[in-house]
Amino acid sequence: MVNPNRLDIRVGLIVDAKKHPDANSLFVEDVDFGPEIGHRTVVSGLSGLYPLEKLQGRRGAFVVNLKPVRMRGIESQAMLLCASHTPTSLPSERLVQPIEVPSELHMPLGTRLVFHATSDLPETTVCVPDTIINPKTKLWDRICPDLTITADRCVRWRDWRLGDLSGAHWVTGPADLPAGSAVS
Repeated sequence: MVNPNRLDIRVGLIVDAKKHPDANSLFVEDVDFGPEIGHRTVVSGLSGLYPLEKLQGRRGAFVVNLKPVRMRGIESQAMLLCASHTPTSLPSERLVQPIEVPSELHMPLGTRLVFHATSDLPETTVCVPDTIINPKTKLWDRICPDLTITADRCVRWRDWRLGDLSGAHWVTGPADLPAGSAVS
C-alpha cells in the first residue's frame, strides 16, 4: 500500500516571487521554511493561471523531498501544492489556487504536514518521509491522482486528511473551488 506520508510536506512562506527570466509560463519563488530547512527556490507553472502579486507573503504547503529539477536553467528545490478545477461549461478555463496555510493556524514555518487516516490499520500510521523521493518509484504519480478537496474543504488523499502532526489543525483548500478539485 502507498503511504502518502513518505512525502515531506512543509509549511513555507513565499518571501519573493517573480517571473522566470527565460519562460513566460513560470514563476520563481524564494520560500522560507524556517531555521531547520532554510530558504529554497521553487519554480512553479502558475504564470497565466494565478496572479504573481498574490503569491508574495503567502504561506503555503510545499513538498520538499521531490528530486530537485532544473526548469529553464533554474533549479526548483520544492513544489507548491495547488488545487485546480476545470469547469465543464468552460473547458479552456482552468482555475488554479495555491493551498494556503493561514497564519491563524499558528503553524511555524517548516512545520511538517501529514495525512491522518480515518481507520486504525497499522499501515496508515505516520512514517518518516523519504529523504528524496526516487523518481523511479513513481511515488508522486501514485499519490497525486487521489489528492482532492472535499466538500468540507479539507485537503485529502483518499480518506486521509492533511494536517499538522498532532491532528489539531487541518489544511483546507480554497473556498471558491468546488469539492472534487484536484490537488497537485
